[in-house]
Amino acid sequence: MKYGYVAQGPDGAPSNPADIPRALKTLQKFAGIEETGILDDATVELLGKERCGVEDIIGSAKMQAKLRRGSEPGFSRYSTAQRERRYNIDGAKWSTTNLNYYYENYAEDISQSDMRDVISRAWRVWSDVTPLTFTEVEAKPQAHIVIKFARGNHGDGEYAAFDGPGGTLAHAYFPENGDAHFDEDEEFTVASPDGTNLFIVAAHEFGHSLGLAHSSEQGALMYPWYQGYVPDFQLPRDDILGIQQLYGKPDVARPGTPMDDGFGPRIKPGRPNTCTSDWDAVTMGGDGLTYAFKGRYLWAINDVGVVRGYPKKIGLVYRGAPSNIHAAVTTFAYSQPRTYIFKGHRMWRFTNFVLDPGYPKKTAPRGVPQSPNAAFVWGGNGQMYIFKGARYYEFNPEREKIVGSPLKIATKWPGVPVMIDGALQWRNGRTYFFKGDSYWRFNDAKLKVGRDFPRSKALYWMGCGLEEGQVLPERLQMSEGK
Repeated sequence: MKYGYVAQGPDGAPSNPADIPRALKTLQKFAGIEETGILDDATVELLGKERCGVEDIIGSAKMQAKLRRGSEPGFSRYSTAQRERRYNIDGAKWSTTNLNYYYENYAEDISQSDMRDVISRAWRVWSDVTPLTFTEVEAKPQAHIVIKFARGNHGDGEYAAFDGPGGTLAHAYFPENGDAHFDEDEEFTVASPDGTNLFIVAAHEFGHSLGLAHSSEQGALMYPWYQGYVPDFQLPRDDILGIQQLYGKPDVARPGTPMDDGFGPRIKPGRPNTCTSDWDAVTMGGDGLTYAFKGRYLWAINDVGVVRGYPKKIGLVYRGAPSNIHAAVTTFAYSQPRTYIFKGHRMWRFTNFVLDPGYPKKTAPRGVPQSPNAAFVWGGNGQMYIFKGARYYEFNPEREKIVGSPLKIATKWPGVPVMIDGALQWRNGRTYFFKGDSYWRFNDAKLKVGRDFPRSKALYWMGCGLEEGQVLPERLQMSEGK
């Protein structure tokens, strides 16, 4: 019940005891142990391990009750049901990338200087892979996130009370609260396999403070069970994918770049015009480049413009892909990036640019609309969506089918035009929509189109119209990247 696997009834007992075998299997699957549905030795051992106090199953019946109360760790007014993914994003994130933190008190077992060093390093785990910055402040009202060490019931309600040595080590709130609380009854240590390593616990809790829920990936920092002291810790890929889904990569911008002659490359017969052509589709590739499709060709676009030598024929990059495609989308939620390409009533799936066996497949039995306009992973919640006309569809890549009913685009992405040419989530975590020479950047936190949009795709993405050696003004570059 405490971690969301079983709904709690009004008397404090499980609301439906018959759910317990199912809940045990869910717990076992999440933890990565054999799914027996009974309290076997491995499960009893798991239940006795030290762990984080935040729920594993976001969206459980118990969570829904908490949403109504809104006062316990893991609570966010944006909380949604757990998604089928290797990492879980609660859906909430900070509207600013410059965050302040404040110490309400300090750990009894650690000197203040050591603690400041540990906490600073724990924040740096996340700032090294995102645009986020973290600054200690001396006044609590200036802080976004408050750090506190406490025992027992410490003001978060009986449900969130700490339980003495072992068991729950700490808990944290999702944005935009973010406060992180640590159980003072634990023997926290700094650089030792003895006791409980504060760095590992703090880095984990700060993941929640930034919007990440628990991961079912063993070895991930956001795995809920304490995994011990790790010398020379490096943030695992699973956690990097999760946090960059929310905030993007560090210090990336979307500047323009001059082309070979200042106004675009010379156009060879049969090739699309880099500066005037609209796009059939656009997606991020597994190599971090943006790929825009037109007819039989595609462009590769890096951080400063079109890569030299493009456009190239699609088949030279995505061997086996068709020409004149309708939509493309890449998901980074797996060990290797997967790209889906849609054309007519069929879809192709590539893993790291290699066509997967058994593809193409028919899309009609999967509920995918014929000849969609665009497909993308939305930065707002990490889910995959397909646009067709004025409606959108949610696509589940695990099941490779549409879930739910189509809804109007305007209800979720107000200000975005219909019948778009393409859409993508770029490296900075922002969602971009393209139509003709115009593009729109969507503010996923405020759920509206960014200011000063639409802008010119040819100028900002392809670098057209710039004189030799000229780049976009720095102010425009920075505003585009942030």
